[in-house]
Parts: sequence; C-alpha cells; structure tokens
Amino acid sequence: MTEPSRVVFLLDVDNTLLDNDRVAADLRSYLIREIGTEREERYWAIFEQLRAELGYADYLGAIQRGPAADHRLPAAGSLRERSHGGVLSAG
Repeated sequence: MTEPSRVVFLLDVDNTLLDNDRVAADLRSYLIREIGTEREERYWAIFEQLRAELGYADYLGAIQRGPAADHRLPAAGSLRERSHGGVLSAG
C-alpha cells in the first residue's frame, strides 16, 4: 500500500502568509528589466484596475491582460523566500 501524498492548498495567500511588498518589488524589477519602464507602468495600472474589479491582488491576471503577456513569466524563485517565517511548514 502506498502512503498518501501530503498536499497543501494555499487558498488565501495574502500579507499574512506572503510578503506582498517583496513580491511586488521583485516583479517590478523583473518587468523593468524585461519589458521596460513604460510597459511596467502599464502593467501596474492594469493590476490596480483588476484589484478594484476583483477585490484582490491578481498578479497573474494583470500579466495575462497586459503588456507583459507575450513575455515569459518571472522565475518564481523560492516562495519560501517571499513568505513570512514558517508558514510553508506543513505538518
């Protein structure tokens, strides 16, 4: 008999679990480097529009709708680096 996998679902990942300021700073740097300042500013305008419409921060949705849609997504790096201490420890 195989052992069940440990699966963790993060349903409400906000500033409680994720350091949103660090995520935004990393994304800002990446977008400026990859698509330039003008398109990066357009991304954040779309991001804020989506946040107003949806009521939550949708980083991926803004990328999909906006000027970065034709570029590779930023390397996620380690989510652990962008989270508040210990929240990713399951078990």
